[in-house]
Amino acid sequence: LLTQWFRAGAVVGGFVRFEVVQESGWADGEDDLYRRQIGGMTPYSVNLPGVPWAYFHAGDYVALQTSMRFWARRALEFGPVASGVSLRDPDRRGETAFGTLLGVGGELDYRWGDWQANLRGGFSPSLRKMHPGMPGWTALVSVGWAESPATTK
Repeated sequence: LLTQWFRAGAVVGGFVRFEVVQESGWADGEDDLYRRQIGGMTPYSVNLPGVPWAYFHAGDYVALQTSMRFWARRALEFGPVASGVSLRDPDRRGETAFGTLLGVGGELDYRWGDWQANLRGGFSPSLRKMHPGMPGWTALVSVGWAESPATTK
């Protein structure tokens, strides 16, 4: 099992944040404990807007995600997200061929004090093409709290 990941970003013009996330993996003789989860928009899987949480599992894959966030106010960020993943045997039939999946979406992030609310959503035309019965739309709402260093006693 060999995995690699890269994450980089930059603030441009004081109000735009650009980010790139790239990840890849290669495995031999893997089972479901070692295959990477692909789908959804949580930090626990390879993000692919429009695909349900961990819908795909892969040992051999290459993934790329780009996003651009605009600051409407200091506490509010929003912007588009685009992802692509090439993985071996997307339908898990024992094939050796790779398939490519695409997803596009958006994110809205609001912070107030020690709280944060995040709304993510997207569409995957690849999922709709592979499985016409799937809607291809997903959304994720999360709320979090972390005591800021300024308020720590």
